[in-house]
Amino acid sequence: MRAGAALVEEAERESADRHFLVYPILYNYRHGLELAIKWTITQYGRYVGVYLDYPNINHNLWISWGLCKQVIIELLAKMMVTTN
Repeated sequence: MRAGAALVEEAERESADRHFLVYPILYNYRHGLELAIKWTITQYGRYVGVYLDYPNINHNLWISWGLCKQVIIELLAKMMVTTN
């Protein structure tokens, strides 16, 4: 995410480069988001039986987010059961 932030700072500093930096900024943030989602699934998915395996290893954020959301919801449910 720092690469995207650095590009945003450069675009704010140098207005002539703004139009050239839009796509690299979006690409960097999208990539950072993809990695964060996949990291969450890799770290915590095993506790609820969710894994990044074929066909789930791709660059489709919608599919990855669905898996990540499933992990979050199921872990929260398990936490609620154990604390009550």
